[in-house]
Amino acid sequence: MSDLKDHYKRFYERGVNAVKNKADYSVYESIGEYYEKLVGNAPSYYTRFDMAKKRAAFYKYKGIKNLHDNLIEFEGKFTAGGGKVIYAEDAAGALNEIALILSQHTRKQLLLSSEQILDEIGIEPYLSSKGQDYTMLSLHRLFAPVHPDTFENINKNLTKRLQAEKFGGNTVNVLDLYKKSSLNKAYGDSVSIMAADSLIADIGGVVFSDQTGELAIQNSFSKIQIVVAGIDRLISSITELELLNTLKSTHRYGDYLPWNQTIVTGPKQEGEMDGPEEMYVIWVDNGRSKIMGYKDQRAILHCIRCGACEALCPVFKFVKSESGEAGKENRDNPLSCVSLPIECGFDKYAYLSFACTLCGKCQEVCPVRIPLPELILCNRREAVSGNNGFGLSKSQVKTLKKMFLKRKAMESPYNKFILKASGIKKEFGTQRVFPDFSQKSFHVLWSEAAGIYTAQGK
Repeated sequence: MSDLKDHYKRFYERGVNAVKNKADYSVYESIGEYYEKLVGNAPSYYTRFDMAKKRAAFYKYKGIKNLHDNLIEFEGKFTAGGGKVIYAEDAAGALNEIALILSQHTRKQLLLSSEQILDEIGIEPYLSSKGQDYTMLSLHRLFAPVHPDTFENINKNLTKRLQAEKFGGNTVNVLDLYKKSSLNKAYGDSVSIMAADSLIADIGGVVFSDQTGELAIQNSFSKIQIVVAGIDRLISSITELELLNTLKSTHRYGDYLPWNQTIVTGPKQEGEMDGPEEMYVIWVDNGRSKIMGYKDQRAILHCIRCGACEALCPVFKFVKSESGEAGKENRDNPLSCVSLPIECGFDKYAYLSFACTLCGKCQEVCPVRIPLPELILCNRREAVSGNNGFGLSKSQVKTLKKMFLKRKAMESPYNKFILKASGIKKEFGTQRVFPDFSQKSFHVLWSEAAGIYTAQGK
């Protein structure tokens, strides 16, 4: 329980600091306004928007239900095209596989894209700890609406990294220099570590989607490609791709389709002008199989990573993430309210499920109809049953139940004193006033009123 309270305390402090910091607060409010507009415009792209969401939800449900068969089918098709498939049970396993591949290819340049799955396995801290130099080619991270850093810090870090102080901190010039520097490295002898948007079982295809084109450059010019993907990113058929991608794009970018979308079925073939010489796909489980063991909570794996729930959540849009369990970095969001306690233990992360206000905004904006509030309530029930809930303990609830079921016990001055002296008052926090108990209960007042009316003959 002490670990749980420590995690919650840090979570609370991060939220308070973000709200107090005017620069951060204004950024997150702008993000919320941006997503409100996107979600409001999304139905205009469809003649039957609700039907589109229902169908997309079914596609994701089918992909997860038939995951075993889909994985086998994808591996067969992808390896037939010359690619290699590797399975990693957790983040450490994925990092070890990446290190092994890099040791076999002593290339000069290492290019890195930035996506949720790469943050999840902790690729940047790992490469830095090994002294491995890399270039973050994907500039979309700098402009992605849901990002834990402010524009001021981004500009400052880039300026220092590029030694571009001569530009006087001008963001446009610094980013222009960064683009030129990164593209020159991409054209050289390079290895790319990338994240797949989704993978298609029936054709053995890897899908890359981005708005700025850096992934297309990595696909074309990197000699070695290492693609990392969670097992939940697999879909059954290419016929499902358009609907899922359009829903993600309309909710994340405000466009019907991503500006740059590439489907790759393996390394470069004979007669092709560009593409990688070798291509690896690393499937990452990292707790997803554990989530699949929960009948209700497994619906969280239907997520298509549009980011709308995080940007519009009244709690999590203000909370910066922190590094926690290995391979669980940067995941404080409505999704992690369900996934992280299951993956890493309710004794440490149950506070996330209790941090939600259950306002339902996440479910309202979700393009694949994930019932997040219901799943969070399932997690709360799981936490309480394991004595990892917040608030009253089982023994306190049992005592209160006995008290509330007996009128004499409720009216007893002694029990009122016990309630005030117990931990219930503390649970109200410092922002709310604990209510005073009435001197007379409703039953007493009603009885007195009835006696008066009887005496008056009414």
